[in-house]
Amino acid sequence: MNSLNLILDGNNTIFRAYHVTKGSQMVNGVNITVVTQFLRMVKGYIESFKPNHVYIVWDKRLNPTGDNYRKELVDYKGHRNIEDDVRNEIFDAIDLIIELTQHLGIKNMYPWNLEADDVAAYLTTTLEGDKVVISSDRDLLQLASENTVVFNTTKNVKVTLENFEEFTGVPKECFVDYKAILGDKSDNVIGLDRYGEVKSKRLAISKEWDTLTTDQVDILKRNRKIMDLTKSIALSEGEIESYDTQLDELVETNTFNESELRSMCDTYRLTAVTRDITSWRSLLNNKNLLEEWFSFS
Repeated sequence: MNSLNLILDGNNTIFRAYHVTKGSQMVNGVNITVVTQFLRMVKGYIESFKPNHVYIVWDKRLNPTGDNYRKELVDYKGHRNIEDDVRNEIFDAIDLIIELTQHLGIKNMYPWNLEADDVAAYLTTTLEGDKVVISSDRDLLQLASENTVVFNTTKNVKVTLENFEEFTGVPKECFVDYKAILGDKSDNVIGLDRYGEVKSKRLAISKEWDTLTTDQVDILKRNRKIMDLTKSIALSEGEIESYDTQLDELVETNTFNESELRSMCDTYRLTAVTRDITSWRSLLNNKNLLEEWFSFS
């Protein structure tokens, strides 16, 4: 029986949860409205895809004093301005979500020096079985493969190798080149001057690199290094070792813990989550028992 792993982009999801919630209820200094919405979204994905294992990858670095090589190449994400109160509200919610999901038996993983995208890339190439990556971040589309589907939450589309070109406008093997030519304003990565989407796609597909100037080639090489998730973790010292260690520990420790989950729900008055505990248990706990049962056949 082939195992299915759901890989959720945590920071991407919580920002979406924050922006779709109306109003906020603060309990013990945490916006539990956002927490409840996040868990509601996760539960919906689990119900839809019915995975055997669930991973949430976060941008919270385990080595916060380490260097993200992307920031040495450009002012990476340096233009993003989030008001301090909003940032603190979201980060406080993340801390609670991590603790709650640990008690649910969901596996949380973190980068060493890099980002959640890099952890997701590692998991898609390391985990056995099929994978579903969930995010609205188009950078993660490059992770689509024979056994990995990327569910784009903006369009509610499952992106596979079969529909990749239809969805992105370029073949899979041209996608990183296309992104490197175009650049990414959201990450403050500047592409080639006067190359919009159409022209960038045309060059990525034709690969007429000899038409570029030396400066343009240098920009293209730099942007590939920033954007190519298949090569990023090898460029960061300690990254792979950290992921291997986390994965080994999670296999041993993460199980559904109803008593701790109920206790936290009581502390933070998460009544909506408490009402769903039976449903969560069925989705996450009994499913693991089914997997063990089938493994004997």
